[in-house]
Amino acid sequence: MCEEEVLKRVVAVAVRVAGAARSRRISVKLRTLLRYAYISYSLRLDPLDPADWRRIRSMHSVRPPAHLANQYFYREVARILAERLGARVELRGGFKYAVLPRVRRGSSPYVVPRASPRNPQ
Repeated sequence: MCEEEVLKRVVAVAVRVAGAARSRRISVKLRTLLRYAYISYSLRLDPLDPADWRRIRSMHSVRPPAHLANQYFYREVARILAERLGARVELRGGFKYAVLPRVRRGSSPYVVPRASPRNPQ
Protein backbone atom coordinates (compact mmCIF):
# COMPACT_ATOMS: atom_id res chain seq x y z
CA MET A 1 0.00 0.00 0.00
CA CYS A 2 2.68 2.48 1.03
CA GLU A 3 4.88 1.53 -1.93
CA GLU A 4 2.23 2.27 -4.56
CA GLU A 5 1.43 5.64 -3.02
CA VAL A 6 5.10 6.60 -2.84
CA LEU A 7 5.56 5.56 -6.49
CA LYS A 8 2.68 7.83 -7.51
CA ARG A 9 4.27 10.67 -5.62
CA VAL A 10 7.67 9.97 -7.22
CA VAL A 11 6.05 10.58 -10.61
CA ALA A 12 4.38 13.76 -9.34
CA VAL A 13 7.69 15.04 -7.90
CA ALA A 14 9.51 14.21 -11.15
CA VAL A 15 6.89 16.08 -13.16
CA ARG A 16 7.23 19.05 -10.80
CA VAL A 17 11.00 19.10 -11.20
CA ALA A 18 10.89 18.58 -14.98
CA GLY A 19 8.18 21.22 -15.37
CA ALA A 20 10.38 23.83 -13.73
CA ALA A 21 13.40 22.99 -15.91
CA ARG A 22 14.69 25.56 -18.34
CA SER A 23 16.81 23.13 -20.32
CA ARG A 24 15.58 20.29 -22.49
CA ARG A 25 16.70 17.68 -19.97
CA ILE A 26 17.28 17.67 -16.26
CA SER A 27 19.02 15.00 -14.21
CA VAL A 28 18.06 14.29 -10.61
CA LYS A 29 19.30 11.62 -8.23
CA LEU A 30 16.78 8.83 -7.73
CA ARG A 31 17.55 9.15 -4.02
CA THR A 32 16.38 12.77 -4.04
CA LEU A 33 13.17 11.97 -5.90
CA LEU A 34 12.42 9.16 -3.48
CA ARG A 35 13.15 11.34 -0.45
CA TYR A 36 10.87 14.14 -1.67
CA ALA A 37 8.13 11.62 -2.48
CA TYR A 38 8.40 9.98 0.94
CA ILE A 39 8.24 13.36 2.71
CA SER A 40 5.13 14.34 0.76
CA TYR A 41 3.57 10.94 1.55
CA SER A 42 4.40 10.91 5.26
CA LEU A 43 3.35 14.53 5.89
CA ARG A 44 0.39 14.40 3.44
CA LEU A 45 1.74 17.30 1.37
CA ASP A 46 0.98 17.99 -2.28
CA PRO A 47 4.21 18.21 -4.33
CA LEU A 48 2.45 20.40 -6.91
CA ASP A 49 1.45 23.08 -4.39
CA PRO A 50 4.17 25.78 -4.22
CA ALA A 51 3.90 26.23 -0.43
CA ASP A 52 4.07 22.49 0.16
CA TRP A 53 6.94 22.17 -2.32
CA ARG A 54 9.03 24.65 -0.30
CA ARG A 55 8.26 22.67 2.85
CA ILE A 56 9.17 19.35 1.20
CA ARG A 57 12.52 20.68 0.01
CA SER A 58 13.38 22.13 3.41
CA MET A 59 12.98 18.82 5.31
CA HIS A 60 16.62 17.68 5.17
CA SER A 61 16.54 15.32 8.14
CA VAL A 62 13.69 13.09 6.93
CA ARG A 63 14.90 9.88 5.31
CA PRO A 64 12.80 7.10 3.78
CA PRO A 65 12.75 3.79 5.64
CA ALA A 66 14.97 0.90 4.58
CA HIS A 67 12.17 -1.03 2.88
CA LEU A 68 11.84 1.89 0.43
CA ALA A 69 15.50 2.88 0.09
CA ASN A 70 16.92 -0.28 -1.44
CA GLN A 71 18.04 -1.42 -4.87
CA TYR A 72 14.80 -3.23 -5.64
CA PHE A 73 12.62 -0.21 -4.98
CA TYR A 74 15.04 2.06 -6.90
CA ARG A 75 14.67 -0.30 -9.88
CA GLU A 76 10.91 0.02 -9.61
CA VAL A 77 11.20 3.82 -9.45
CA ALA A 78 13.41 3.81 -12.55
CA ARG A 79 10.97 1.56 -14.40
CA ILE A 80 7.97 3.75 -13.54
CA LEU A 81 9.78 6.95 -14.56
CA ALA A 82 10.89 5.39 -17.86
CA GLU A 83 7.40 4.11 -18.55
CA ARG A 84 5.44 7.24 -17.69
CA LEU A 85 7.84 10.10 -18.43
CA GLY A 86 10.35 8.62 -20.86
CA ALA A 87 13.22 9.04 -18.40
CA ARG A 88 16.60 7.39 -18.76
CA VAL A 89 18.63 6.19 -15.79
CA GLU A 90 22.37 6.83 -15.74
CA LEU A 91 24.98 5.70 -13.25
CA ARG A 92 27.38 8.52 -12.39
CA GLY A 93 29.86 8.46 -9.56
CA GLY A 94 28.12 5.60 -7.82
CA PHE A 95 24.70 7.30 -7.87
CA LYS A 96 21.75 6.62 -10.13
CA TYR A 97 20.38 9.68 -11.89
CA ALA A 98 17.06 9.97 -13.68
CA VAL A 99 17.46 12.06 -16.83
CA LEU A 100 14.04 13.61 -17.38
CA PRO A 101 12.89 15.37 -20.53
CA ARG A 102 11.33 18.77 -19.95
CA VAL A 103 7.59 18.58 -19.42
CA ARG A 104 5.73 21.40 -21.11
CA ARG A 105 3.07 23.06 -19.03
CA GLY A 106 -0.33 21.77 -19.98
CA SER A 107 1.01 18.57 -21.54
CA SER A 108 0.78 16.56 -18.33
CA PRO A 109 -2.09 16.30 -15.86
CA TYR A 110 0.42 16.79 -13.02
CA VAL A 111 1.82 20.14 -14.19
CA VAL A 112 0.24 23.28 -12.79
CA PRO A 113 0.77 26.43 -14.89
CA ARG A 114 2.63 29.21 -13.12
CA ALA A 115 1.01 32.55 -12.49
CA SER A 116 2.62 35.36 -14.45
CA PRO A 117 1.86 39.06 -14.96
CA ARG A 118 0.23 38.18 -18.29
CA ASN A 119 -1.60 35.16 -16.86
CA PRO A 120 -2.77 35.95 -13.29
CA GLN A 121 -4.51 33.20 -11.37
